[in-house]
Amino acid sequence: DDPSGISAGSTSWPGLVSHGNKLALFREITRSLGQTVGGTNGTVWCASMFYATNNKRSAAIRFYSGTTKMLEVLSYRTTSNTGTIKLDAVDTGILAKVSQQFFLVRVDFSPAGNTAYLWVDPNLASEPSIATASATKTYATNWTFNKVQLGGSGGSQASMLDEIRIGTTFKDVLKPIGPPEQTVVVIR
Repeated sequence: DDPSGISAGSTSWPGLVSHGNKLALFREITRSLGQTVGGTNGTVWCASMFYATNNKRSAAIRFYSGTTKMLEVLSYRTTSNTGTIKLDAVDTGILAKVSQQFFLVRVDFSPAGNTAYLWVDPNLASEPSIATASATKTYATNWTFNKVQLGGSGGSQASMLDEIRIGTTFKDVLKPIGPPEQTVVVIR
């Protein structure tokens, strides 16, 4: 039996309009996107809120092309204040908390390769500078993705996820949720 599912209430973060419910995540859940993202030009942003319901929880967001993992957007594990947050295996040095954290990822696509940036608990008053990223990873090749996987840790306690948003601009991932727009994919 998988207890993953929708939990009542929504999380909040300064600068982000949040409503609805949140997801209690105990396992991996994969969803296909309506279109392939990436390639040799453009930018994609991903924003989300996570928190663990107790120590020794882990969660991740991964981008896939078919069955091939292209990027582990972020991963964290709370283990008695020793777990850290990572961008595709690049350690940020930031401790994963047993409390809500906000994650913002930017991936720039170019013919020379892709570069991913991660911010943990950023101020959303304006678009953050890439110089202020908590972690950066550069790839020698370019890639695309058409699936998003949310990974939970199993056991009797969940990682909670809310307001996962993917868009082509910083403003896209901060917009209040309303009628669907082509540039924004919302997974709730």
